[in-house]
Amino acid sequence: MPTPTLTQRLLEPLAADPHLPRLVHYGPGGRAELSTATLTNWSAKVAGLLTDELGLDPGDRALLRPMPGWLPAPILLGCWWAGVTVRIDDSPEPAGPFAIAFLPDPAGAAAGGDAETDGDADEVLVVSAHPLALPSQQLLPHQRDFSTAVLAQSDQYRPFRLPDPAEVLLETGSAGLTADHLLAAAPHWDAPPRVLTTSGWDAAAANSPVELLIGVLASSGTLVQATDPALTSDPAALDRIADDENITDRA
Repeated sequence: MPTPTLTQRLLEPLAADPHLPRLVHYGPGGRAELSTATLTNWSAKVAGLLTDELGLDPGDRALLRPMPGWLPAPILLGCWWAGVTVRIDDSPEPAGPFAIAFLPDPAGAAAGGDAETDGDADEVLVVSAHPLALPSQQLLPHQRDFSTAVLAQSDQYRPFRLPDPAEVLLETGSAGLTADHLLAAAPHWDAPPRVLTTSGWDAAAANSPVELLIGVLASSGTLVQATDPALTSDPAALDRIADDENITDRA
């Protein structure tokens, strides 16, 4: 039997509890919550966009610029569902070439959004930081809005062919990590955790949300991410979030 993708291995065991929250994000625009079903549907839409519309194959590469908001989670899971390798990179000249680049909306991020930062990707999508994923309004002629492109896709995804389990799924620095590497590196819990982090989407950081997302989903838990500077600079506000969200661990 073919080996399921990393995304299938993470999400399919959670399907029995479709309404439980899996990702909660506190940003400048407020609180956003993604249940099992919502996270799965968004990830399926991303995978469908990559394969059904754009024709990407397992082993193709995507550039993901670090950005605020919750959308990097389904982007990562959707890419891995399609077998697409993701490089999370904020350097001025990322190690391309890339089949697709996901750039932060310049209206909500300090970096990204112009032709010099897209790694000469064949397709460039600008990702909104809005808590409801409203479309970006600042696009260059060669760019597309991510929300508009992805919402037209199906909520269901079935790979045409499963990627090789030895395929690199995440590039960080000079390292290439497979599904097994990512699962082994992620933290794990014996009981479903509710984990609070204030880190942004940076694959190189210790206890990054990338590692935490994998570990939390593998442990049937919930990741709570607070990136609003007004919150991260206020320990009392973080304590209130920890109480409200019934946090069991802080990373």
